[in-house]
Amino acid sequence: RETPETPVTEPPAKVAKTDKPAYTFNLNLAMDKAHETKSFTEMMALPPSALQGLADRADPKLAKIHVRTIEQLGNWKYYKIAKAIATLAAVEEDGARNPEGESNLNKALDKDWETKTFKEMLDAPLSALQGLAEWVDGELDDLRPAPKTIKALSEW
Repeated sequence: RETPETPVTEPPAKVAKTDKPAYTFNLNLAMDKAHETKSFTEMMALPPSALQGLADRADPKLAKIHVRTIEQLGNWKYYKIAKAIATLAAVEEDGARNPEGESNLNKALDKDWETKTFKEMLDAPLSALQGLAEWVDGELDDLRPAPKTIKALSEW
């Protein structure tokens, strides 16, 4: 018995994706012009001066505090501590600490600042953050804006 011949059809060739999605976000006010079109991965490896508003002279100053890339700046523990203090200061109730409370910032702040309120901590110099020496207070002075206090660092 003969089987009828069924024409063999080839599957359609895979079409290579050539069209990019129509992304609409931009980083025009965050990055220097030369870096606006780079991928986030590439941007993270750039020196901090690739960010708009930071001049090239910022790179050696930030390198002294172990910040050499945008990624390191974004993950800088002192910024994260400052941001946490500022966030907590906004919800702190004046004079209402429970005497039984055991929370503290002993490993984040120097001894002189550990017992202050969050709101008072905001006025502390950067060197109040445990691990930043007093020379750091003046080292970042010519950055614009210059983070001179924990509050300024939290907003930087």
